[in-house]
Amino acid sequence: MFSRFAYLPITIALLLALPLWAQVPEIQQQVEGPKKPWTSLDVRFAPRDFQFAVVTDNTGTPRPGIFREAMDKLNLLQPSFVMSIGDLIDGYVDTSAELHDQWDDFMLDLNVLKVPFFFVPGNHDVGRPLWYDVYRERIGPTYYYFIYQDVLFLCLDSNDGERHGTGYSEEQMEWAKKVLADHPDVRWTLVFQHKPFWLSSPKDWERLRPALADRPCTVFAGHIHNYVYAEDKGIRYITMGTTGGGTPLRGEALGEFDHVMWVTMTDDGPIMAALALDGILPVDLRTAEKAKQMEVFSRNSAVTASPILVEGGKFSDGTSRLEILNPLDQPLRFDGLIETPEGLIATPNALHEIIPAGEKLSTEVRLQSEQPVDVAALQPAVLHWEAHYDFAQAPSMDLEGKRRIVIETEHAIPVARDIAVDGNLEDWDDLPYVVTQPADVYTNEQS
Repeated sequence: MFSRFAYLPITIALLLALPLWAQVPEIQQQVEGPKKPWTSLDVRFAPRDFQFAVVTDNTGTPRPGIFREAMDKLNLLQPSFVMSIGDLIDGYVDTSAELHDQWDDFMLDLNVLKVPFFFVPGNHDVGRPLWYDVYRERIGPTYYYFIYQDVLFLCLDSNDGERHGTGYSEEQMEWAKKVLADHPDVRWTLVFQHKPFWLSSPKDWERLRPALADRPCTVFAGHIHNYVYAEDKGIRYITMGTTGGGTPLRGEALGEFDHVMWVTMTDDGPIMAALALDGILPVDLRTAEKAKQMEVFSRNSAVTASPILVEGGKFSDGTSRLEILNPLDQPLRFDGLIETPEGLIATPNALHEIIPAGEKLSTEVRLQSEQPVDVAALQPAVLHWEAHYDFAQAPSMDLEGKRRIVIETEHAIPVARDIAVDGNLEDWDDLPYVVTQPADVYTNEQS
């Protein structure tokens, strides 16, 4: 006869052998009663999920500082690692010394990244024999693979044609097909290369695509500097925009924006988001000190315009004094355009000024009417302004606003009796406004 406890040591051993992630964590809560202030306690817990980022073109008329900004912002997101898809340096130089200088500059930006970075070459990196040799010397192989969490990462060289022109070499194709054949059962295959052959060189892509046809697969590329998403024959294709490379930056509708791809790898495939760099912000983006510095802009009092007072009811000519305050310790580039109602002329009608740090600019704007006009019928002129700051160690800042330039007559307000300043409020009980809770009132008599 067997004891019912005979298998207990084996059971305990098996339980202890389970990986820690098999123990699903639970939310501990103490709210009693039928109503709970949440939708569910079934926390999403998928131990094989992981997140990584993809960056794209840094060159082709590069804009200094953007790639470094991307690295800083990826440190805020803390992916498991970062993939690249090429064009990391500008290339197009003729000596190894110049190429090494470019790689040195790139590595200065990359070295701030706190997670692993995987290189994939672009045409600016390996598009000529000398560039290829320097890349091999500094970075290593131009195509390779690795497996992480049962996901195959296949990194290819799209400039492996004749003399490192567009295309795959026979050697690379044989290697890639063998890698795929040797790993038929990975849960997903992710392909990274610089040029989107499915868009620009279909014959080259057809050399590889059949080997990807019978597996779940997603492919990433760059090169064309505008974002395009496509699906075809079960494969998802992401052609990224830029991460510092040349672009008119005309917005998402034209695929022209700086971004990174944020990829969450799940058992059902990658869940992807294109994160615009402008939308990844540090927690201290606005400190109390910064808020105090920017208070004049928050209250719309950095730019003021005095009213033009008219004696009588007709207006022909008058002058408003504009004052523009720069509250920061950086020069301010200010541009303004004055919109006038029909029949009025502004002199000047535009402003372009550099205001030194911490200073105030005072200037005058003259408004003239072609013929006398009733003040009561006049709409105000409007100064539309833009202010721009450039910072050495931070992204630039752009502000905008508008300020009315009012034309009005002087108003006499009659009083029935003299006002005595005696601190006695009992004779003010007929005021039309009652304040029940003290508060700051933000206003400007000129607004």
